Amino acid sequence: MKYSKIYSHESDTDVISDPRTPYGRLNDRLSALFETSWSNLAQQVNAYGIRDGMKVLALSVMCVLAFFSGFLAHYLQTTDRKAFFDTAWPSARDGLVFETREFNPHFSGPPSPYMGEPNADIDARWYKLSGIRNFGVDSTILQSINRSRGAVQFKDTGLYQVGMEVFHQLHCLNYIRMYTYMDHYGATDFDMVGETLEERRHHKDHCIENLRQRLMCSPDLNVYSHHWVNRHKGVWVNLFTSHRCANWDHFERWAMENVAHTDPPFTRPEGAEVWD
Repeated sequence: MKYSKIYSHESDTDVISDPRTPYGRLNDRLSALFETSWSNLAQQVNAYGIRDGMKVLALSVMCVLAFFSGFLAHYLQTTDRKAFFDTAWPSARDGLVFETREFNPHFSGPPSPYMGEPNADIDARWYKLSGIRNFGVDSTILQSINRSRGAVQFKDTGLYQVGMEVFHQLHCLNYIRMYTYMDHYGATDFDMVGETLEERRHHKDHCIENLRQRLMCSPDLNVYSHHWVNRHKGVWVNLFTSHRCANWDHFERWAMENVAHTDPPFTRPEGAEVWD
């Protein structure tokens, strides 16, 4: 597999001046815009005289500022929507397909296939969601995010072990689900079987904290509404909300095609470089 370089955001100056980055391209466009605008203004001042020229100047400045504000707002909004891609390698980023989907809260009515007490079908669905753990990337990916030191390498492949946060987060959600049925999963789940009660509590707290940070990083601004309805005397909260979502089936196919099929080493080789 080939991967193109991902740019580190350690230096703001480099990012703004580098034409390969979004901010660098924005900087170039704005510079060209202002050079053209001021040249045209100077010509108009000479043509119409000082007083009329100042009116033209004031109007032109307002137009330029309005354009700049709108352009910058649109550009930064687009950039912010893609912020979570900062350390994704290109094939993962380019392979996403988006669609509009309505969230069903399943607060009443039939449960979703992921809801309910432990059974083999539910477990299989959750383990499929959270079971993709390892991918292999070349050294340039790790160098671009300053993670090459002490990186774990798959033997005889030239690739390094990485995971993808979405699957870690799904693992955490599944772990919290299993924690609520600890009497069952404490004897059946691979992670829980190997943990003491204290380690399970710590694992659960880590997962809650990880998901808290993720949700607060990208706050969901979709609006839900409140209604009077015949079947309730109180207020009914309508939690059906529309979202722009990645097509999960499409993404999961990409993940399955790119998942590492070689087990990483579980003990540190003699003389291996370390992170700390």
